[in-house]
Amino acid sequence: MGQARQTRKSRPSRTGFSRALSWAFPFILGILGSCGLPGLEDAQVTLAPLGNLLKPGGKARLATGPQHNGANSFSSALKLADRETDPAVTLFFGDGFSGFDLGYEQFKRQNSKGFLENDYGRLRRGEATDSDLEYYGYRLAYVGQIYGYDFPTQIPLGSDYNLNLHPKVRLGAGLGLHKVRWDLSVFDLDRGIGEDFKSEGMVPFLTLRAQMDLDTLKLRLDQSFSAGDWGDVTGPYWDTLFTLRWEAAPSVDLLAGFRHFQVSSEGHTGGNKYEMDATLTGYVLGLFLLF
Repeated sequence: MGQARQTRKSRPSRTGFSRALSWAFPFILGILGSCGLPGLEDAQVTLAPLGNLLKPGGKARLATGPQHNGANSFSSALKLADRETDPAVTLFFGDGFSGFDLGYEQFKRQNSKGFLENDYGRLRRGEATDSDLEYYGYRLAYVGQIYGYDFPTQIPLGSDYNLNLHPKVRLGAGLGLHKVRWDLSVFDLDRGIGEDFKSEGMVPFLTLRAQMDLDTLKLRLDQSFSAGDWGDVTGPYWDTLFTLRWEAAPSVDLLAGFRHFQVSSEGHTGGNKYEMDATLTGYVLGLFLLF
């Protein structure tokens, strides 16, 4: 009978500065919210139930004591790089551009059969594996408008025709906090043993937002980035979201978009060091419900 998977982990502690900043961020955002910032004076509540159609990419390495093993690719070795559809939800409090965003999202890819390209902890190169990858994210952010421009009522397209779209361009900046958690389990089908690890981090980030309103259409780009070590999260953090919204009915918008999320993590489990570079890339579909 195969041995049950076991998770054994001893994560390194954060630096004092990282820990203090992570705990202080929600309080900083709350204080900012009471200071009359853009978007909060006439704020409305919007709920966005979403479906993420994301595909993972990246690689994972699990050293065996002092031995530095090579990486195993999510695509060619662990066979995790298939698109999955998972739920997400975001709650907005603001004027449609500036304001607070509070969101939850997840990704799950399970029972992926593959073959190791390199040794992975106690598991050996070439052995058949069954792998699970899970991601959970919680985000809180504030974005405030720093520039806006309303184009003339009509856009001239020629001497005899004007396009009556009333375009408006807005630019904003802000900051936020992202709780990131990854779970990766690799089970050896040949010997009935497994290697699991979990990585977690509370990542403070800066974000930039650009939006163009074209009558009933809204095109938006959100770009978030961070650097440094935050718990198990290390190195550059990069999150890009492009969305197109269409006002289908009063208080109801349809949304379609593209997402690319990139993060690295490292830590220790069972005395072994793990390293993981991961991305989630794909499409976003959903609704914007204005209350």
